[in-house]
Amino acid sequence: MVPEHRHPKKTKTCRRQAHRSPMARQTTKTRLDLVGAGLGEMVIIAQGSSARQTSLTFEKPIDAVIAGIVDLVEEDGTVVFRK
Repeated sequence: MVPEHRHPKKTKTCRRQAHRSPMARQTTKTRLDLVGAGLGEMVIIAQGSSARQTSLTFEKPIDAVIAGIVDLVEEDGTVVFRK
């Protein structure tokens, strides 16, 4: 379960594919940060109706939220990212 902060902050995040492909596209979007992620952290995003299912965002005009912070990414048995 992800702890929810009483005062979430609106933030901009850069979307990037988890793998290190040179062809990975980057886009910037504004999201509501529910977990207090720091600058440069890899995060988990919930979008659309899933973003409106928390006690803070229920029935609010929210498009996307930061729902978690990634500690480790493993690909084919190899750790490719560690916080």
